[in-house]
Amino acid sequence: MSLFRILIFLYIALLVGACSSKKASVQNAENKTYQENLALDYGDAEFVITMLDERLLNLEAGKLASRKGTTVAIRNYGDRMVRDQAQLLEELQMLARQEGVELPKGLTHKKEKELQELQALKGKAFDQKFVSRMREDQMNGYEKFTAASKDAKNTNIRSFAVEKLPLIHDHFEKAKKLR
Repeated sequence: MSLFRILIFLYIALLVGACSSKKASVQNAENKTYQENLALDYGDAEFVITMLDERLLNLEAGKLASRKGTTVAIRNYGDRMVRDQAQLLEELQMLARQEGVELPKGLTHKKEKELQELQALKGKAFDQKFVSRMREDQMNGYEKFTAASKDAKNTNIRSFAVEKLPLIHDHFEKAKKLR
């Protein structure tokens, strides 16, 4: 009987060990998948962070243009920047959170300085700087969205870039026409 008990004990021990080993394998696979989902390509993360910064600057510059622009066209473009950039920012922030990208607290030092320069200007000087800034920013944004729509490793980021590319292109085309 003693041998029988030992065999049953060993059988149970092997059975328990096999079950916990299988459970550990499943947990390891789930952890690996979770970590892979959080691991975002550097270029993809950089795109999201840079676009957040640029969209925030365009939103704030748009607010200024709505108030300070000397022409209807500039004020209207400013209004459009406020509306469109607010929506883009909201969607970018949601995408960043979804993909585990840490969100910046505000504008980078460089973009903050650009905004302060715009804030200090009035009249035609403001208009000229705003138009120049928008042309440059919209061209840069269009180039980056185009690249991300083709090269982003993360499918959510690539899809976002593809979806928003026509809007970014329209902003660029309208900025080129501003006088």
